[in-house]
This record gives sequence, C-alpha cells and structure tokens, in this order.
Amino acid sequence: MPWNGSCRLVKYLEYLTDEEMKKFKLFLSHSLPRGLMENAGRIEMAMLMVDHHGQQKAWDMAVNIWEKMGLTELWKQARGEDPLICNRRKYRRRMREKFQLLRDRNSRPGEHANLHHRFTQLLLLQEYRHKEQKEHELLATGWQHAEIMKQRGQFLVVTALFDPDEKTGVQPQTVVLQGAAGIGKTTLARKVMLDWAEGNLFQDRFNYVFYISCREMNQLVKRKISLANLIANDWPGSQVPMTEIMSFPEQLLFIIDGLDELKFPCDEHRYDLCKDWKQQCPVHIFLSSLLRKAMLPEASLLITTRLTALGKFSSLLETPCHVEILGFSEEERKEYFCRFFRDEDLAQKAFSSIKDNEILFTMCFVPLVSWIVCTSLKQQMERGQDLSQVSQTATSLYMSYLSNLFTPGERICSNHTLRGLCHLAAEGIWGKKILFDEEDLRRHGLEVDNVSAFLDMYIFQKDTGCENCYSFIHLSFQEFFAAVFYALWGEKVGSESPIAAHARVKGILEKCQETGSSFVTLTVHFLFGFLKEETSRKLEEIFSCQISQEVKLELLKWVHSEIEKYQKSSPDGQLLELLSFLYETQDEGFLTLAMHHVQEITLNIRTNMEFLILAFCLKHSHEVCRIRLAIKIFLPSVKYLHSLPYRLRCSHLSAFSWRDLFSVVSRNQNLRQLDLSSSHLGDSAMMILCSELRHPHCTVQKLRLDDCHLTVACCQDLSYALGSNHSLKNLNLSVNSLGNDGMKLLCKTLKNQNCSLQELRMFWCHLTDTCCQDLSSTLIQNQNLLHLDLAGNALKDDGVKLLCEALKHPHCQLQILVLWKCHLTSVSCEYLSFALISNQNLTHLDLSGNDLGDNGIMLLCEALGNQYCSINSLQLRSCGLTSSGCQDLSTALKKNRSVTHLNLADNALGNHGVTLLCEALGYPNCLLQELKLQGCSFSEACCWDLSSALKSNEKLTHLNLGGNTLGNDGVKLLCEAFRQPSCRLQEIKLWRSCFTAAGFLHLFAVLKSSHNLTHLNIAGNTLGDDEVNLLCEALKHPNCNLQKLILSRWQLSEEAQRMLDDIQESHPHLKIESSN
Repeated sequence: MPWNGSCRLVKYLEYLTDEEMKKFKLFLSHSLPRGLMENAGRIEMAMLMVDHHGQQKAWDMAVNIWEKMGLTELWKQARGEDPLICNRRKYRRRMREKFQLLRDRNSRPGEHANLHHRFTQLLLLQEYRHKEQKEHELLATGWQHAEIMKQRGQFLVVTALFDPDEKTGVQPQTVVLQGAAGIGKTTLARKVMLDWAEGNLFQDRFNYVFYISCREMNQLVKRKISLANLIANDWPGSQVPMTEIMSFPEQLLFIIDGLDELKFPCDEHRYDLCKDWKQQCPVHIFLSSLLRKAMLPEASLLITTRLTALGKFSSLLETPCHVEILGFSEEERKEYFCRFFRDEDLAQKAFSSIKDNEILFTMCFVPLVSWIVCTSLKQQMERGQDLSQVSQTATSLYMSYLSNLFTPGERICSNHTLRGLCHLAAEGIWGKKILFDEEDLRRHGLEVDNVSAFLDMYIFQKDTGCENCYSFIHLSFQEFFAAVFYALWGEKVGSESPIAAHARVKGILEKCQETGSSFVTLTVHFLFGFLKEETSRKLEEIFSCQISQEVKLELLKWVHSEIEKYQKSSPDGQLLELLSFLYETQDEGFLTLAMHHVQEITLNIRTNMEFLILAFCLKHSHEVCRIRLAIKIFLPSVKYLHSLPYRLRCSHLSAFSWRDLFSVVSRNQNLRQLDLSSSHLGDSAMMILCSELRHPHCTVQKLRLDDCHLTVACCQDLSYALGSNHSLKNLNLSVNSLGNDGMKLLCKTLKNQNCSLQELRMFWCHLTDTCCQDLSSTLIQNQNLLHLDLAGNALKDDGVKLLCEALKHPHCQLQILVLWKCHLTSVSCEYLSFALISNQNLTHLDLSGNDLGDNGIMLLCEALGNQYCSINSLQLRSCGLTSSGCQDLSTALKKNRSVTHLNLADNALGNHGVTLLCEALGYPNCLLQELKLQGCSFSEACCWDLSSALKSNEKLTHLNLGGNTLGNDGVKLLCEAFRQPSCRLQEIKLWRSCFTAAGFLHLFAVLKSSHNLTHLNIAGNTLGDDEVNLLCEALKHPNCNLQKLILSRWQLSEEAQRMLDDIQESHPHLKIESSN
C-alpha cells in the first residue's frame, strides 16, 4: 500500500520542539519563501515543502536538515523508514564491492590493489581545446603543459565538476572528462563511482550513479537492451525498484567511460531515438538516446574520452562542460619518484636527470610512464652507469628498459612473433587503434599462447574491461614497437604490397606531415632515435635483424624536404619539431648532412629542452648564415610567478649550456647575422657570447641584442669584443639598462681604430646628456660609424649641443642620426641648424616625438634653405608643428636641393598648412619623393590645392594622406591628379579618410589608368559588395599594376571575401592584406 509522504513528514515534524521548529525553518530559508514559513504550523510546513519540491525531495531535505541539527535519533529513525534510502544503501554497498579493487597498471600482472591506496590526485582543467591537441600530448613541451595551461583556465577539484559556471551561473548537466591515452580517465571515473558509493561525493546532488563502460557496450552491439536491463546487471537483488529510481531523473548520474572506444557511431536520426527507458532497443540507439538527451533529459552525464573523439561526438552533446585531465602535477611526480626509490637522494638524482627533458618530463605525467622511467633509471644506477646516457632522449630510455627484458642469448619468443607484435603496433598507430582482439593477433601470426610471453614481460596486457581484447601497456610502447617495425622491416615491404601504404617508412613520414598528425609523432621520434649507433646495435641484438640503410636515406631525404618547406614559409613550430627529431639521433654525421642546406633559423625558445635541442643542432649547421632566436625560459611551478621581478621569473641556464649554444659564433664561418633580441641573456651569458665574438674565426656582421636584459656589467666584455672583432658592422643594444656608465665603456672601444662598427642602435638605454661628451669625442675620432640611433633617451638640449660639436667637426663621418623622443625643444634646433650647414655627410635626421614647435622648425629651415645642407630624409613626426611652421618649410623646400623624404605626420597643420606646403610641392625644383601627412587635421577644403600641386609634380612617388577627413569630394579632386600621365606616384595611402562608394569609384578609375601605382592602402573606409565587385574589375584591368592592396577585410561579407580570394589566386603578383 503506497505511503503518504506529506502525512509522514507531518508526523516527524510533530516530534520537534518549538525551538527546533524555528531552527528547522532557518535551514529552509534559502529554498522556501520566508513570509509563508513565518506563521506556518507543522501541517502547513509539510504542505509547503511538498508543493515546492515534491514528496521525495521534501522528505530528503528534511532528513538532511535533522542530521545537520544534530537530531541523531530522529535522523536514524527517518532513514530507516525510507524504502528508497534502504534500496540506495544496498546499491551503494554493491558498488563499493565492485569498484574498491583496481588492477593497478604499476603492479604485477594479476595483482589487485585498493583504489584509494593507488589513486594519486590528477590535475583537472576546465577548458575545451580544439584540434591542435590530438591523440595524446606526450610531445607537448612539459613546462608549458602545466604552466601555460594554468594561465589559460581554472583548475578544478572533482567535487566541483557539476557546480554552476562562475561566469554564466548555469549548472552543467553534461561534463566531459577529456585527456590523453593512459592519463587516468578510467581510474578517475571509477574513483568518482567509489567515492559516491562510500557517501563522500555528490550526496546532495545524485540519488543514484550508474557506470557504463563503452568497451562492454561494444560486446553487446548485436543485442537489444533497455536501461532497466543495464541497471539490473549491477543491482544487488532480483527486484530492481525502477519506478522509484526513475521518479527523480534529475537526481541520476550516468558515468559513460571511454566514449572514444565505441566501435559504432551514435549519429542516428533524431526520429530513431528512444525516449522510453523501459523500451528495449539496439545498443547504439540506447547510447545515442542517452547522450543526446532523448532519454532522461533531466539526468546528468559524466563522460570520459580521448581528445581525438571530441570532434566526432561533440555535436551530439548539449552544452557540455569540458574538463581536461592533465595527469600528475610536478609535485605529484616528485612524490612518485620518492615512493619508488625510497631514498630521497636517489629520487632527487633520478628526477633531476629527466626534468629538463621535455619529452620524458611530459610522459611522466602518466603514472605508468613514471614507473617505466623510474625502473630504467634504477637499473642504470644499479650498474653504476651515468644516468644522462639513459635520460638524454626518450628512445634511449625505452631502449634501456627493453634491453633488460630481452636479455641477449635468451630467446623468450621467436623473431616471427616479435615481428608480428611490431607489425600489429604499426598497423594500430596507422589506424589510430589501441585495442586488439584475437582476430587481430592471428592476422599478424600471434596466437594467444605466444602472447603470454609479452604479458609476463609487462609490455602487453589483456584488457580488463573486454573479454579477449589486448593492448600495449601504454600508447608510447605501441609507438615504440611501431617504430621498430618501420626501422627493421618497413623497407622490405614491396611497394606493390597491400600493406605498403602504412608499412613503409615513407608512408609514416608523409602521415607526419599532415595537419593533426600528432598520433604518429612519437613513432617518428623513435625512428630517428634508432639511428644512434648504440641504440641501433641493441635493437639489432634483440630483434636479430639489421636496420636497412634505406631507412637512413629515407629519413635524410624527408628532412631535406621539410627544411625546404621551412625555408619558404618559416613555420617556427615545424622547425623545432624537426630539430627535436634530429636531436633524438645524437648522430653528428647524420645531423651535419641533414642541416647542410639550412641557411636561416628563426625560433622562439621557451624551455630548457628546446634550448638543448637548438644548441646541439646549431653546432652541426655549418651553412646557416642568419639566426634569429628569442630565448625566454621561465622557471616552472613558482607560486605567484607573474608578480615576481623578471630576472627572478627566468630560469638561469648554466654557463656550459650558453657556451654550447654560442660556439656557433666561432665554429660557423658562414654566419653573418645573429639576432638575439627579446632574449633573457643577462651578464653571464653575455660574457660567453663576447668571448666567442673575439674569436678570430668569427664572421658575424650584424648582431641584435635589443631587449636582452643587459646591464652596465656586460659593457666591459662587449667593449673588448668590439675592439678585436673586425667583421661586426651592425650592433643593436636598444631597450637595455646600460646607462651612461655603459656608454662610456663602449665609447672607449669605439674610439679605437680597430673597431669596424658602422651602425650602433641604443634606443631606450637610459642614457642622459651626461654621456654626450664621450659620444661627441667618439664621433670625431671614429671614421667608421655611419649610423647612430639614440631614440628614447633623455639627452635634452644640453646633450644635443655636445653632439652638434662633433657633427660640425670635419672628421665626423656620421650619415644617419636618430633623436626620436629625446626630450628636445626648439633650443636644440639652433644647434642642429649650424651643424647641418657644416656637415656634408649627414643625410638622415629623425627628430620625431620632440616638442620643437614652429620656432624650432623655423631654425631648422634656415639650414634646409642653405646650399650646403645635405639632408635627404627629415623626420618631424609629432613635433608640435602648426600651419605657421609650414610657411618656413615651404620656403626652405623651394630652395633645398637635397631633401627627398619628409615626414610631417601627426602635426596639426590643418588646411592652411597643407595649402602652404603645396606651393613648394608644385614648385619645379622641389625634389620630394616621399611625403607623409597622415593625421595632420586637414579636410577636402585643401584637396584642390593638393591636386593642383600633384599635377605639376613629377618626382613624388610615395604619398600618405591617411587619417584625414578627405571625404568623397576630396578623393575625387585627388584622383584627377592621380590619373594624370605625368603622375609618378607608386604608393598612395588613404586609410581612414572618410570616403564611401562615390570616392571608391574615382579610385578604381585610377587603378585602370595608372601604370605606376603599385601600393594602395584604403583600410578603414566602408566597402560594400558592389564596391568590391568594381574593385575586382579594376584589378583585372590590363593597365593595373597593383602589387599590394590593404583594406579592412573583417567588415566585408562572405561573398566579397570570396571575390577577393579569387582575385588573389588569379593574380599571384598581387598581395591583399587586411588592416583596421
């Protein structure tokens, strides 16, 4: 007879005293209206709770509150009466029995362990990452795998998996636990199941949790099942209270483990899905219905899957919350090493040997791989051998581990069996398959009896979830044996063979070239690792087969092909991966052959392992003439890392490491350019670099050290290097805190006649006018220095006065002087004016960013109008000029016979100022070839004057009018000049000039008529589909010679984008870029 929930609740509320009743209402204040509860009696309270939450939930809430109130006797009595709680208790007990034991992969075959004792906390990151992270992440750089991920997302604890999202407040119903193979997804899923069963997890959220193994579902693929059948399999008794269980579907959680392992799709039409949990249906329909919320839409799902399956199944899931399992944290790996070695010193020694090897370090995120690594290192210690020989590369470590399993002379299994195992691994890697049934084994000549040897050696395992299914103990072992197959037998497979596509070395290398091919990357790593002489010898001893020379030639040929691609497109990541393959060989001869055609290397180095790889490869790259490196290696796992000073955040590499890298400076006599800008070098690294620069074989001509965190301490070493190096011509020390003392040290060497430096850049080096006396005497004595950049230093007028003393001296050879943002005023212009008249060598002067004003320009113009002034390029951007200064400029330009480049950008010249300049621009003797007037606050009102001047000017080739309000009428007037046959303009910039369709029509007419125009910038002006269509017609015109077009593509429609793509494809000489 059904019981009445409301009456039962009233009965229990009667047991409460008035004070207890008040306290009971306080616990409900967040879930029931306070106004209704305030005067409610026991009966009214029971009715309120049932009306708002339903009978069962109201009862569950009351029972939980009595426990919190400390009413133990009442709580125990109430729990004992609830048949649902009794059923739940039985089911929990059954689940505890089922899930508390685990076959730990780190234990011996057949041994089981308590899950609580074996489970180690894993890092969980709430993040959905797309295709860039594929099958597994054994090759993702180790420190980045932990540190960068911390910056990208929020670490979670298991208890918070179904908590509301912090941003949206939405509580997830579907949580996807994603991660690499062997990272612990199934173990974590089983731990969730066990913790719930023991009453330690999700107690207030889920009445029942059901575990569904996709491996087991594969075995039922030909059967029909219902949810009732599935639950009955694990129910502790013959009668399953399905009606009671399903009465609160929102309190059910289904753990679906191993979604990526399903052998059938779940992409049925929605009409075919099953909504009735009682109905029997095919397994694929059942799972699809559950995943797609056709069945029990209120229930929650916890799904585990590998990253590769996300694309396949993501469309089936409704608003899933993605949580990535990263494996062991660094601290937990350290803890594991300590537990394994049981000796802190040995553990520290072992851990230190692998922590800088990014491949091994990352692989140790996986518990099983940590065990393999520790085992190999322990064996090496017991032999008294150097750990670095094992931990240097992943191949050497795995080879060491297997060498101890396959003792020479003891044939545990036949060569035929070993070959079959390796072929099985290769076929699985090719097909992204990790589980093999008995039929797979038989096809490769492996009978179940033969496999027992591999099971005993713990490189192969029988799958615990599926009958008659096997796998390698970890994906990396499968990748290793696949590489063995390619190395020993791959080239012996005929090209006509049906298995040739996946069995030959060429095939796996071609697969490695494809986008999203990370599942074969480690196999290729191992393949290169086998080229090492010692590794090759061990391999041949174990497998009684020699590596074919064809393998080596095929690898070399592939490397040359990849290098050729890199030289054309320069994808940094691709080159770094290629260098890591070459590092794996540890074969200097092979590396020298492989790097023979590399002429330029550009890389960002972020980890110690990347640094080691680069240094090793550069030592054997004798043809490289240009190297560009940005080396910034941050310390891992430092709390509050970003709040620390930069010098404390960066990892300090050893002197040996820097010496290894910089040896390329003296060893490679083809090296001409070395760019280390934005690297964290510091003074110790600079000492080593300077030592190499002093070497007589050093041929470096251009050296960039800007933003390298150098201080005055390194200037002494640099000074010595400059004094003895006769090849170095260009040196950039910008954005370093060298200060006046540093400059003083450098000036001593610059005065030396042996110093060959021609260009010195010291932008933002914390210099002041104090150093200008030394600089001045240097410029007089140094006959080689032609280019000096002092931008961003507070030299002020006093400093410029001293510099001008040198400029006036007849021995000064300086041609280019940059004084951008040096805190100058019009006072400096007087000194400079006299210097410009006296100096016949100075041709380029940059005074931008200084508050010179119209008075300063007036003083400069006195020099510009002088016949002895030799300035070709004058940069006056953002110097506080107005229309008043334009009168002096115009007069000077009419007289001047040298200025060809003039930059007046970002000065408020206005219409009147531009009109005055037009007088000079239209003057027959004006030599200007480039004029920059962007952001000068003029409008269409002066465009008639500008157009008239352009019509008579036959020398101007570059004109920048961007950022001014020209409008359609202004553009129309300018285009009249642009279309003139006498117009020589090659580059026109009209970005953000406030014109629309009418203005574009005139511009397009220019494109059809001008043979000279090659560069056009119209970004920031509104283009519609009709205008793009007309633009494309103009670009197709035979008279159009445009080579570069800049516009705002982001605002265009898809159709307009397509039209532009078609034009670019049919006109390969034309480059179309996008800008705001």
